[in-house]
Amino acid sequence: MSIVRVLVLCVFAFCFSTASHGQHRQHGTHVHGEGELLLVLEDQTLDMSFRIPAGDLIGFEHAATTKEEEESIANAKAFLRNADQVFTLTGSPECELRRSSALFALTTHDHGEEESSEEGTDNTETDQSGPSQSQPDQSQPDHGDDHSRHAEFHVRHKYQCSQPTELETIVFNLFETYAAIEKVKAALIIFSEQSAATLTAEQPEIRIKACRISIGGWCLP
Repeated sequence: MSIVRVLVLCVFAFCFSTASHGQHRQHGTHVHGEGELLLVLEDQTLDMSFRIPAGDLIGFEHAATTKEEEESIANAKAFLRNADQVFTLTGSPECELRRSSALFALTTHDHGEEESSEEGTDNTETDQSGPSQSQPDQSQPDHGDDHSRHAEFHVRHKYQCSQPTELETIVFNLFETYAAIEKVKAALIIFSEQSAATLTAEQPEIRIKACRISIGGWCLP
């Protein structure tokens, strides 16, 4: 395993783990209309984690203050946890979904404080207890503004594939559902090949088979 790959994995693992546990972190670059995706296909494991600005999905980026906003967040998380609605896998890789989770994370720039609530399933675990939730304290007014507070949805889908070399393409479907998403910057590690790509509504797919990775007609050797 190369140093570059280790660093990439560590950075993304840190971002998602700190968000999942509601720990403090300094918020990184947050651009409306843009998402970030980490895709790793190694051995028989396909692991895809991504984050999208909440405003692009539900139209606001603050803790829910009304029943309607709570329902918007819950509906978005339910949609994002459905892997078949987010990604389309073509070919015959015989992939079984093992983990699916969606998290709503609220970050304050000045203090790096993050409040989050997560729901998900993990089919590899025998513990099927209910989803863990940590709701923001709504008894205090929201003193932040659009410049100091942001919210994102953090999503992860993990598959076990018995025939990974038969995977042909992976299509990112959110462009069809959420027009506000303009592009997704992807970091790719596919069969030890490392690359980066930008997905758009016009080019939402990553081709795996034959070319390993093909973006916009360009093929890695």
